[in-house]
Amino acid sequence: MKTKRGDTIVEVMFAFAIFAMVAIIGLSLMNLGIRTIQGTLELTMARQTLFTQAEAIRFIHNNYISELNIRPDNRIFTNLWEDLVINSYHVSPGSPTLNLTRIDNRCPDRDTLPNARPFVLNYRQLNPGASSISNSIIRLKGSDLYEPAALFPRILFGGQPDSNIIDVSNTNIAPGGVEGIWVIATRHHGNHDDNPFYDFHIRACWFMPGHRIPSTIGTVVRLYNPTHIRSSV
Repeated sequence: MKTKRGDTIVEVMFAFAIFAMVAIIGLSLMNLGIRTIQGTLELTMARQTLFTQAEAIRFIHNNYISELNIRPDNRIFTNLWEDLVINSYHVSPGSPTLNLTRIDNRCPDRDTLPNARPFVLNYRQLNPGASSISNSIIRLKGSDLYEPAALFPRILFGGQPDSNIIDVSNTNIAPGGVEGIWVIATRHHGNHDDNPFYDFHIRACWFMPGHRIPSTIGTVVRLYNPTHIRSSV
C-alpha cells in the first residue's frame, strides 16, 4: 500500500510568502492609484477656485469701466475696484518676495500670510441686486475665517463647517471659511494715477495625499488702469 505524502511546512510557508508579497504589491499599487486620483481631483478643484477668483476680479474691473460713463451716484462697482487698488501692495526694489509657502515648507496660516493685504472675493455677493455687495472683499490677514487647507484650497459656504450645500437663491450669503487661497493686488508706482496696470496674484497652498511638501499653484491677472490711459491720451 502506497503512502500519500502532503506538503511540508516549508512549502506551505513558501506559498504564504508568495501570496503575501503579491497582496502587498497589489495593495501598494491600489493605494498609489487612489492617491493619484485624489491628487488630480484636488488639483482640478484648486484650479477652479483660482479661476473663479480671477473671473470675479475681471468682472469687477469690466463693470468699473462700464460705469465710467454714468452718473457717480449710480455706480455700484466703482467703489469695489477703488478699494482693491487703493489697498494694493506697492512693489518696489526693496519689497520682500511674495512667497507661496513659508520658509519651513508649511502652508501659511492666518498669522503668517504675506504681509501684503491678502484677500479673497465673495463671488456670491457680486450681484448688483445684493444688498451687501460692498462686503464682497474679505480681508484675510489675521482673520478668523482663514485656515490652511484641510483638503484643497476653497471657500466654504453653508451652515456646516465642511459643507458646500448652499441656497443658490440667497445672494447675500457670507462664507463660513477660507482655506488655503488668497489674492494680493500689486502696483508699481506709489501714486495710483501713475499706474498703467495692476497685477492680482492669486495663490493657493495645500498638501496633496502622501506629500510632505506642500503643493502650490498660482496665477497672475493683469488689468489696466483706464484712468491712466485717459490721462496719457
